[in-house]
Amino acid sequence: MLRIFTTIGCTSAKHLKEHLKTHQIAYEENNLHKLLLDTEKLESFLCMHEEEWSYLFPTLEKRKVDASFVAWLQNHPSCLQRPLIFDDTKDVDLEGLRAYARQYCNAKSSNWLLCGKSRLSD
Repeated sequence: MLRIFTTIGCTSAKHLKEHLKTHQIAYEENNLHKLLLDTEKLESFLCMHEEEWSYLFPTLEKRKVDASFVAWLQNHPSCLQRPLIFDDTKDVDLEGLRAYARQYCNAKSSNWLLCGKSRLSD
């Protein structure tokens, strides 16, 4: 199943969800803020997706996932890419969906000053 992790007010997430509904692609939405608040779940999530570090954190060098990094991330959540998109089934064009969502994270987005510049690698 396609899983997306979003935050309230994220322009990219809004457009992505509209795109998925238009193309009748089923997805499970998760609140990224809830994940960030749960230290144990966050550490498990990061370890599970460690091979996708450059996707999760486009502007950070790879670091060891440990309690100190998890605590740092909880205090600096804007460095985490949003929305996060994962597909366990490999039934969709994951890179295409990620690129689609990224196109809406730009200087015209309502939340650009809060999160945009810190998350884009290009």
